[in-house]
Amino acid sequence: MKNGFMINACAKINLFLDIVSCRADGYHQLNSVMQQISLADRLCVTVGASNEDVVLYVDGTRVENPEKNLVWRGADAFFSAVGERRGLTVHLEKNIPMQAGLGGGSADCAAILHGLNCVWGSPLSSDQLCKIGASLGADVPFCLRGGTLRAEGIGEVLSPLPAMPDCFILVAMGKETMPTPLAFAQLDQMYDRFRERKPRDTDYHSVCRALENGALCALGDGMYNIFEDAVFAQHPVLRERVELLQNMGVAGARMSGSGAAVFGLFDDGKEAEKAAEEMRRRGCGAWICRPLRRIPDPICVKT
Repeated sequence: MKNGFMINACAKINLFLDIVSCRADGYHQLNSVMQQISLADRLCVTVGASNEDVVLYVDGTRVENPEKNLVWRGADAFFSAVGERRGLTVHLEKNIPMQAGLGGGSADCAAILHGLNCVWGSPLSSDQLCKIGASLGADVPFCLRGGTLRAEGIGEVLSPLPAMPDCFILVAMGKETMPTPLAFAQLDQMYDRFRERKPRDTDYHSVCRALENGALCALGDGMYNIFEDAVFAQHPVLRERVELLQNMGVAGARMSGSGAAVFGLFDDGKEAEKAAEEMRRRGCGAWICRPLRRIPDPICVKT
């Protein structure tokens, strides 16, 4: 076993996101098409001696009491599952904006689980890792599998879809944030806890057909996110950003997750860069990335 590794923790976007129902326990049943993208945090991990602590640094600063961080929790859950505990020093470089609907924390958790499992010689199956991941966060199983997947249940029931056609994905994020619980609560109020509302099955099937045909424009036309109904009312500037993208040569634009990042799909890299420059001029962070087909493997190093 090598004594260290590096791994990218890749963000996700939602090409389609709908709420099917609200369960009696308050959780929501989803229907979503999730896509992993190349925008990524990076974890550099050094493996130490038995029974030492997991020490976590984020952007160079040591995290005191890291037990609430998903990287620490993922490592702890892995060691509990394999029955062996080793010390780790983890340096996390954050590139995915927080509270953006891009799954940054879940991606970090998935990366430490996947990286440790690879370095330990794959003692846990993919299904076992996903079961652990689901106990830590609804998006973690997707981040463990990567690519293009349908997510149902609370996000943990995954099934394969045809790969998204290659393109340039512009992700833009301003200073606005929208806590996910608040977004769910507002949608519950808007739709009477989803007692009568019918799911957007037509849009879902349109997205699936576009993926099957590799048709980027059709994919953009079919994209949907129910959270826009709640979040745009709170932050009208997010609607303005989506509309701006729609007027800048984009194949399609939406908000990701419960926000507050928006994204646009471009088949032309120069057009994507022009749109990114405009977003930056308006005070947003902007990143151009690509769709990925699988979770990256760790790169083992001697430290």
